[in-house]
Amino acid sequence: MKNLQQILIAFSLANLLFIQDWKRLIYPTNELFHNKLSPYPNEFFGLFLSILLTSFIFLFGFWGNKSFFGEKFSVIGKIMFLLIMAVALNGVKQQLNDLFPHFYLAFGLFFLGIILTISLISLLKSQNFLLDSAIWICLIFSPIAILIWGFSIWKIFTENPVAETSITAQIEQIKPKEKDDLKNRVIWIIFDELDYVVPFEKKPVALPEFEKLKQTSFFTTNAIPPAYSTRDATISLITGKKIEKSEVIGRDDLKLKFSNEANSIKFSETQNIFRQIKSMNGETALVGWVNPYCLLLKQDLSVCQWHSFDTVNDYFPMPLSRIMLRNFQNAANSIPLFSRVSDSVEARISANVEDKGYLARHQEMMKATESIITNPNIDLAFIHLPFPHPPNYYNVEKGDFDKFLSKNKSLKHTYLDNLILTDKVLGEIRRTLEESNLWNNSTIIVSSDHQWRINSYLKNLFEIERQLTNEKEDVRVPFFLKLKNQNESFIYEKPFNTAITKDLILAIVKGEISTAEEVKFWLEKNLNNFN
Repeated sequence: MKNLQQILIAFSLANLLFIQDWKRLIYPTNELFHNKLSPYPNEFFGLFLSILLTSFIFLFGFWGNKSFFGEKFSVIGKIMFLLIMAVALNGVKQQLNDLFPHFYLAFGLFFLGIILTISLISLLKSQNFLLDSAIWICLIFSPIAILIWGFSIWKIFTENPVAETSITAQIEQIKPKEKDDLKNRVIWIIFDELDYVVPFEKKPVALPEFEKLKQTSFFTTNAIPPAYSTRDATISLITGKKIEKSEVIGRDDLKLKFSNEANSIKFSETQNIFRQIKSMNGETALVGWVNPYCLLLKQDLSVCQWHSFDTVNDYFPMPLSRIMLRNFQNAANSIPLFSRVSDSVEARISANVEDKGYLARHQEMMKATESIITNPNIDLAFIHLPFPHPPNYYNVEKGDFDKFLSKNKSLKHTYLDNLILTDKVLGEIRRTLEESNLWNNSTIIVSSDHQWRINSYLKNLFEIERQLTNEKEDVRVPFFLKLKNQNESFIYEKPFNTAITKDLILAIVKGEISTAEEVKFWLEKNLNNFN
């Protein structure tokens, strides 16, 4: 019986030490909505092994003290056990604060009350009340440890990421067909966090490709994004409605509250631009990042590829040994001040992997973009690219990406460098279409999901960025619309919300709009619904 008790104590204490990883895997935040592969089976298996190994270490320590539960338990043994228990409880406290920030005091007091009650009972029954209290806490939480461990074993065998079909294979399924209702094909490009004021009014760097596009486009000076966050802004663009609030439902749906609508509705039940094009016998394609587009729009897209912001796990999943090392590091983070040291170590370990992942994502997205925009059978291609959004890895002098985190930490690339990268990418897209004789025959829309959100980066802005912005955000975003065979510039200065883009595209696709003047008249007729 005593051996069983010792096993439960060792197992429960080990489980409490790894509370941070349990919370991450079992109580995921909304970030998992934006992650592609994580968590994956090896993460659960690694945590399973980490707890098993730690439990054995504790058991060897217990069995090395034959009188563990008696008066003769060594002073060193008592101190070690109590210190480990204190670290575990500090970890529990940290995770309670993360999980329930608004109710942390109530949960903390409740948890403290349990500990004090156990301590009081132990004090009345034994002189070793601290040791006994720690033992009873472990025993009380041991059933939870057993349940969680069983959950991890179940996840090891059930959490299997679905293999993606390649872009090439998806495109091969598209066959030419009659499309009587579709008069124009549209390529809709969203550059994430592309500002209007800095690149197009203050013009601190040359952007020749954007300038070239402007000369043959309907160009606006007062376009307003539908939302501040990427998720709400892009979903607003796709649905054509401004969002007041969005809530994640699992990994493949959202609960949306639109402006001027009383009730919330699921995204899956909402009309969107891709579904409407498909209903017209058209073909739709998407290459994007952050949002799980291929899950959200699985029935509405002919071709899809999406990427997350996780350039470590989604491109180079950790080996089992690395996962276990991270688990032990996270456990040690419960030691006061230790996290500062471990965060530095973690940054060095993951930096090189993150650099490679960032480059891999860029290459994969550009390759997929080329594949879908050059297929003339695709009627609407939506491209959501992750620049000029930070991080700023692009080295203008080299014309390539730096290994910024791992090898060139002293370099100071800025938002301006990423603007030049964005201009370069726009040029690549244009040349790809021109070589396929599709540039003049396509309608091209280039815009942004939201402005450069400097309020989020104030602490990390470089001096040149502070001078350019005066540390103030301007809500406007760029909006270029190059119609089929358009060869003249048209400047539009009235304010409008870019949520109107969805209905504007439908009008273009149906052939209701073919000139810049017609775009102007259409906007002024429909603006009241979107401002």
